[in-house]
Amino acid sequence: MKKIYSIGFFLLLASGVVAQQDVQNSQYMFNQLALNPAYAGSRDAINTGMLSRDQWTQMPGAPQTFLLYAHGPLKSKKIGLGFQASNDKIGPKSVFGLSGDFAYRINLTNSSKIALGLRYGMYRYSFDWSVMEYKDLNDPYNTMEQTHKMVPSADFGVYFNSLKYYAGISATHLFGDKSFTEGVENPTGTIAELKPHIFTNGGAAFILMDNLVANPSFLVKFVESAPASIDVNLNFLIDEKIWLGTSYRVAYGMAFLAQYQITPKFKVGYSYDFGFNRIGRVGGASHELMIGYDFRISKSAVISPRYL
Repeated sequence: MKKIYSIGFFLLLASGVVAQQDVQNSQYMFNQLALNPAYAGSRDAINTGMLSRDQWTQMPGAPQTFLLYAHGPLKSKKIGLGFQASNDKIGPKSVFGLSGDFAYRINLTNSSKIALGLRYGMYRYSFDWSVMEYKDLNDPYNTMEQTHKMVPSADFGVYFNSLKYYAGISATHLFGDKSFTEGVENPTGTIAELKPHIFTNGGAAFILMDNLVANPSFLVKFVESAPASIDVNLNFLIDEKIWLGTSYRVAYGMAFLAQYQITPKFKVGYSYDFGFNRIGRVGGASHELMIGYDFRISKSAVISPRYL
């Protein structure tokens, strides 16, 4: 069988993007719930937000991502709950996900905590075969319009934070669940498979002067059949209102981001990514918009600068 969507879609496949199945974004250090379920409730506020990402805008069929999230602690602050809804589209494939997060937080000292988190979700894979162009008109997929499959997923994570530092490690899609085709001749039969991912990240907040905070951080991602992805980030908070920063992704490229704290509760952010490698040069830049709103759970609730 030979199927053609566009030269861009082949480049996506060749670059290993399909193996990176979890939602990708450049502003993850400001909301780590997508990386780690143990992050739920860590901000001492009910944090809500949405993110829209348009990746490699010059390449037909490139990833387009939308993410909606909310999380916060219960009254005791020992338990955090979270919710996420996402839609990720690449070429003929789109994935809609719904998941719930549970975290249990343990006080280590007056200013440091460690949390254990669990997430369970369902992913609906949709394949729109009608957008493909077929060299072989007798290809059985050419007679199909859409295929839909449901795939469950379970994740686990550990998250530590203090006034100055944070670190986390998580494993997603622990069961490596698969979904299979029906009525279509296929050597493997598998059209949807969630492979386990490992995320480890950390960061710190340093007060350089009264109106300037530096936030260095890193993220390392591991997934089967793809090289490790390593991000190094450096962001600055100016006057507790404006974030400016940059990220470098090894063997890919760079991102620049800016966020503005419109009110103590409401913020907007934007990032601009570009790649130095082949897919980055062909695909062009990526654009990402984030909007966040915090519902304070008490008048004394204080959000550490590194989480904003």
